[in-house]
Amino acid sequence: MAAELIAVLRNTYGIEIPPMEFVRKGGTISDIADMVHLRLGAVPASRPRK
Repeated sequence: MAAELIAVLRNTYGIEIPPMEFVRKGGTISDIADMVHLRLGAVPASRPRK
């Protein structure tokens, strides 16, 4: 699944996220969204953390 996500991000948005970064960040949807926002140059909206 991670390989497919990496390929889609590369082909659709032209961004690279190394596979190990998914492991370090925890791999939740929220973590993945934050990584994508950072790579795109957008600032994610602040939200309360659990």
